[in-house]
Amino acid sequence: MKRYAFFLLALTACTGPAQQASTAPTGERMTPAEQLHAALTARLQQSDFKQIDGGGPIGGVQSLYYATTKSREEVLEILTPVIEPYTRDVPWTEDYGQYHIGLSLKDQPHMRFGIGISFVKPKTDTYKNQPDILKNYETDVVYTPPYEWNEP
Repeated sequence: MKRYAFFLLALTACTGPAQQASTAPTGERMTPAEQLHAALTARLQQSDFKQIDGGGPIGGVQSLYYATTKSREEVLEILTPVIEPYTRDVPWTEDYGQYHIGLSLKDQPHMRFGIGISFVKPKTDTYKNQPDILKNYETDVVYTPPYEWNEP
């Protein structure tokens, strides 16, 4: 039994973090889209973000919504390194108070995802039924998980 436990410990030590993260609980390998989604949701579910009710699907895909007390720039610094391994580059665009991207995955070019990082304060209509968000948070994040993109 000790040998078996040592073998499992040694096997785990030899497996790099990327390999561990790329295996689904069923033992199947995760696709790059699944890996990106797992990495982003793991980061967005940490204590400095709060998942909120932001509404329905965007473009037919159910998006996830988060709020944080961090600035938009801090959120960019947090999320960019999570995204970079899965994309060719991360060309954030800023307009109307929002940083946003819509990208294809480098290893699955038919899969796209999107993220928007916005100021909360101007969204009085959006959060009129959730005044605690307007009062207590600075930035919100809209994350559209990877979905199949069939257009050129």
